[in-house]
Amino acid sequence: MSFSSVAEKYKLLSNREKLLILLSSLALIIALFFLVIIEPTNKTVNVFKSRLASTENNLAEHRQQNNALKHSLKQQASDVIQQQLATLGLQHDKLKETLETHKLAIISATNFSLFLSQLLTAASALQVEDIQVYTQTFIGDEASLEAIDSAIFRQQITLSLQGSDSNVKDYLAFIEQNTLGIVWNTVEYKRLDNQSTGLIISFHLFSAKE
Repeated sequence: MSFSSVAEKYKLLSNREKLLILLSSLALIIALFFLVIIEPTNKTVNVFKSRLASTENNLAEHRQQNNALKHSLKQQASDVIQQQLATLGLQHDKLKETLETHKLAIISATNFSLFLSQLLTAASALQVEDIQVYTQTFIGDEASLEAIDSAIFRQQITLSLQGSDSNVKDYLAFIEQNTLGIVWNTVEYKRLDNQSTGLIISFHLFSAKE
């Protein structure tokens, strides 16, 4: 069927039929335009809107988690700092107390000699392997030139002993019960056999010069 024959038949139609064909053609064109262009575009836009909403929700959730994490880290850092400050405060108080003890616990040279004699006498039940006494001028403040002429000695004492467990414990108790300002440095135990224990103790105290 050629285009001319179709045109001839179209001319023979009434105006009403021509109008119906025109409206049907327009409806078909609009339907095709909607199906081919509008509907796919609308679906694509809806998909992007859904993804955008999901992304925004995720972003808001991540921001909330980030803020919560920042607050938690800030609080933890604050707690750690407060704990460190409290620890430093306790160390400061302990050091201050120790320094005050050092200032007061100073024995005379005569009493120090007597104390050494008591150490050896009290160790009669033990075997004394070695005893070392290291005397050093106590410089309370190294920045002070007057400290060079200090009238105080720092007496470092190290004892190496052997004996039974009970005798070793008794000897430690004797030293602890002493009223002098003894400052412990180290205490080392070593099991020698089933009957005896080796003991190395190191401590210091302060004495006045003669």
